[in-house]
Amino acid sequence: MRKALLLPLVILLALTSCASYTVERGLEGISTPTYAYLPPTKLATIQDEADRIAQEEAKRQAEAEAIRQAEEAVQRAIESRQALNAYPDDLAELTFPHIYRPVNRLEVLDPSFTRIDVMLLPLGHEPIADDDMTRIVNSVKDTGMEFIFVTGSLDSQVAFAKVLGMDAVTLEGGTICFTSDIVDAESSLATFILCEGKDIDLMVMDIGDDMALASDLEIAAWQEHLSQECDESIAALDSLVALSDDDQKILALSSSEPSSLDWSIFTPYDYRTSYAWPISDHLRQTFSDTYRATHFSEETDTGITLSTSSIHERMDFLYTQGIIEVSSSTMTIAGLSDKDISRYATIATYIIP
Repeated sequence: MRKALLLPLVILLALTSCASYTVERGLEGISTPTYAYLPPTKLATIQDEADRIAQEEAKRQAEAEAIRQAEEAVQRAIESRQALNAYPDDLAELTFPHIYRPVNRLEVLDPSFTRIDVMLLPLGHEPIADDDMTRIVNSVKDTGMEFIFVTGSLDSQVAFAKVLGMDAVTLEGGTICFTSDIVDAESSLATFILCEGKDIDLMVMDIGDDMALASDLEIAAWQEHLSQECDESIAALDSLVALSDDDQKILALSSSEPSSLDWSIFTPYDYRTSYAWPISDHLRQTFSDTYRATHFSEETDTGITLSTSSIHERMDFLYTQGIIEVSSSTMTIAGLSDKDISRYATIATYIIP
């Protein structure tokens, strides 16, 4: 019986010993190959492609957001400049430039033959009654001008713009009423788009004073007064012109002195003598005087814009650079030209190359 039990036990121990030996020896005989370079798997390729797509999508979204923000900024600018933007009741609160948009008219001109009609309307610094302002507006509202430069007191400029009801921008030197699209404005300069590929800078300045209006004007004293003021006036004009880097521009100037181009000892005004007028002499070095460029002589075409008991002179000017002057003339204005101090508008036609 004992032998019968020992035999299976011996066999079991033998088998266990053989199995333990075989596994250990087998593990010792296994070798794992090593590689200097493992080729990328399909998973790595898929992951790289997913990263690339994610980066491109992020870039696309960033660009789309930038475009959206830019479009919103443009729209806000358009809405801002197309808003009525009424003048303040207290003009002491007015800041320059002030863009007044009762019409929001954006006229596009013919790019192949771009013609503009321009008016310079000197309202002066004397108070203008409401009925006279209505007469003034009625004189000009149907003239079809693309631009009307208005000089004079700020009260008169604003009153004119309101009664006329035309889009306007009020600058430090005057107001410009317009039909085109204003794209930029500084305190003393405004830029307008006439049509695709054509823009123009417009500037206006009023440097007139009251001495020329004196009923007993003494010419020698007037000339002495102007000679003392001219350096400051020329410096102000140079600063204004320096604001524009456009090759095509118009400068509307209501001055305190006439032009040397108008001054002649043969002109039948008793007070005239041979005299050089420094502001006009300075400007004609770089600008063209539209009225003189389109008329034969000071003897036949005086172009008077200011008439008092003492003087009768062209004191308001349209100066240009880079555009073609076609014609110009002065215009009688009801409510302005029929006063003791009479003022006349200057109108001109230009072609923009």
